[in-house]
Amino acid sequence: MQKVKGLGIPQGYTLTEGTSYAVAQVSATAALIISEYTERTGNKPSVNKVLKYLEKGSSDIGKPGRDNYFGEGKVNAYSSLMMINK
Repeated sequence: MQKVKGLGIPQGYTLTEGTSYAVAQVSATAALIISEYTERTGNKPSVNKVLKYLEKGSSDIGKPGRDNYFGEGKVNAYSSLMMINK
């Protein structure tokens, strides 16, 4: 897992990891999926459809396929959006 810079108090910036750092990326990708899907179809996608695009568009990391550490893998906005355009 790649570490990201986070703010630690009082020590300043530190390299750390965790699922909360992924929230911004996943939320932004979900928003892009909703926007692109709505523009292409004229309808808003269901929650399950957004989840499908997030999961199927992810880049597999770690053990092949879904696993308990990385789940479906690393969010890949480009791949998820390209699935809508098929």
